[in-house]
Amino acid sequence: MTGVFGCDSSMKNEDVVYDIGSITIGGLAGEYAPVMIGSIFYSGDPCLGNPITGEFDRDQALRLLEMDRLKSEEYGLPRIIDIIGETGEAMRAYIDFVAEADDAPFLIDSMRPEVRMAGAAYAMDRGLGERAIYNSLDVHCSENEIEGLRKCGIKAGVILAFDAAHIKPDARMELLRGKDDIPGLLEAAQRAGLEKLLIDPGVLDLVSMGWTSQAIALLKEETGLPCGCAPSNALYSWRKKARLETPVFEAAGAAVLCKPAYAGADFLFYGPLSNANWAYPAVAVAASLVAYDARLERRRPKEEGHPLYRLFGQGQKDLRERR
Repeated sequence: MTGVFGCDSSMKNEDVVYDIGSITIGGLAGEYAPVMIGSIFYSGDPCLGNPITGEFDRDQALRLLEMDRLKSEEYGLPRIIDIIGETGEAMRAYIDFVAEADDAPFLIDSMRPEVRMAGAAYAMDRGLGERAIYNSLDVHCSENEIEGLRKCGIKAGVILAFDAAHIKPDARMELLRGKDDIPGLLEAAQRAGLEKLLIDPGVLDLVSMGWTSQAIALLKEETGLPCGCAPSNALYSWRKKARLETPVFEAAGAAVLCKPAYAGADFLFYGPLSNANWAYPAVAVAASLVAYDARLERRRPKEEGHPLYRLFGQGQKDLRERR
């Protein structure tokens, strides 16, 4: 694991593929379909009741999960559920619900590190370690957070390689591997006991999605680790300013999601689960184009359910086998 954690920056890493719960993530562009990540229990979620105690409309939440699952099956894109909580109590209630209602892996997500740590510890205590992913370890992580993760034993986590002083693509690598005597986030992840690392170079705003996409390609090339981002963060910030109506917003959102997909992103946060109806087909088309382009380098999708075959038919599979 030396190269993966950046201790030897001269080492060229192999492309890493992880199995996390029911999904496979990583590898060279076109080999595996990108993983779709939809959020639930975020601030403003219609199914949310009391964000402090974790009360919510169970029936509405079930409908959202079911829609996401059906779109995943229809378009051949694997999925992760992004669970967002404001308190430890709420996070525990959300984890219980998602773990029982769905079999997808899930992110333990909060703006507050103490809530994330409480959720990680709870998921591990419940025996959900194969499905749980910590989101995220970033430049503001403390020794207390690192030690808390090490003690609870969670193994999968998102590394957010972003801050205001590291905007350009190559600067995100500095955050991962460190500089001079300053350790990077890969070293922090190693001390935290994380073994399955998903790298997110962050998103500043909508127009800088090109830089984020370049960062994804660069970080995958340099580390071999699965990389992706949250285009939805920039998308919703822009929507408020532009006051976009629904059809226009969805068209713009599809374009934004596809930009990092074309760069080989392994995972994409597409915003609220209610976006599944338009987000899945958009990314499925982009993933199909990426996979077909990869044929020039003699790479083929490694899964029969890849969007290339779901969208463009069995004939593509037959052509692949003949060649």
